[in-house]
Amino acid sequence: ARHSLEVARRLNEDRLVRVCYETNGNISSKWLNRIADVVESTGGTVKFDLKAYSPEVYTALTGVRNDVVLRNFRRLAQRGRERDGEFLVASILLVPGYVDLHEIRLLCEFIASCDTTIPTALLGFAPHHHMRDLPRTSRSHAKRAREVAMEVGLANVRIGNVGLLSDTEYNIE
Repeated sequence: ARHSLEVARRLNEDRLVRVCYETNGNISSKWLNRIADVVESTGGTVKFDLKAYSPEVYTALTGVRNDVVLRNFRRLAQRGRERDGEFLVASILLVPGYVDLHEIRLLCEFIASCDTTIPTALLGFAPHHHMRDLPRTSRSHAKRAREVAMEVGLANVRIGNVGLLSDTEYNIE
């Protein structure tokens, strides 16, 4: 965070450069506030990756707990309400066998409890690195996930990474 903040500061000495950050949210509140200050002052956006709501699923995917992540998301959502434009965007990676419809409902209810207008992207998963044994996200799962997100009250939900979606069905939920 320190290096990127310094680069952002230098870029904005001579001209206004819109600074956007992508984060998993597992960061101290001190650095989160510094990042938010830069993003806000330049009219940028924070893209916040929410892996899972359930501590068990989050830990299985990342190896750490998600209490700091959820708290930081809520802080940024509160801050974003005070600003025009898209300050905060949520993204959810639809990992087959982990991020099922129940998990999506929990995540989207959490996002909606912060602010129903937060843009939310549901992203297709492609097998890579340590998770090569999982299938790609199915097109039907992504569609059902979007329906769940809309049901709980999120107003701005899109499916991203559509090129990664598979037409093959799977039953690992």
